[in-house]
Amino acid sequence: MNVALVALVAVLGAVDTLEPLRQTSGHRTPSRWWPVLVYGPWAVAALSILRAGIYRRHALHSWIVVLAFAALSMALSVPYASTDARAVVAAVLPATAMTACLHQLVRQTTLTRPPLAKIPAQRRWRT
Repeated sequence: MNVALVALVAVLGAVDTLEPLRQTSGHRTPSRWWPVLVYGPWAVAALSILRAGIYRRHALHSWIVVLAFAALSMALSVPYASTDARAVVAAVLPATAMTACLHQLVRQTTLTRPPLAKIPAQRRWRT
């Protein structure tokens, strides 16, 4: 259920910011799908983070990619918002919500599984 909600927020966030990202590049036909270059790496890094969480590994590089592309999405969306503070918040909110939901899902995934029991070190007998 949680994964579906995170996926829904991610898709809605991407759809919401698609038009400002398209306006950034102009209306040339080959560039109309270029927002995938912003959300593609975000999605792949998000999946890498989830996988690392399941296997209890660190995902620092993937978190850097998620944060960088979320910031890129915000930076490209804000110039097309009006000067009203609410419009700027609305431009920043999708990428922020997507990243926050991902973070919460990873925390739930890693906290619901008990930590692995440490194997005690074997004693070596000196002769």
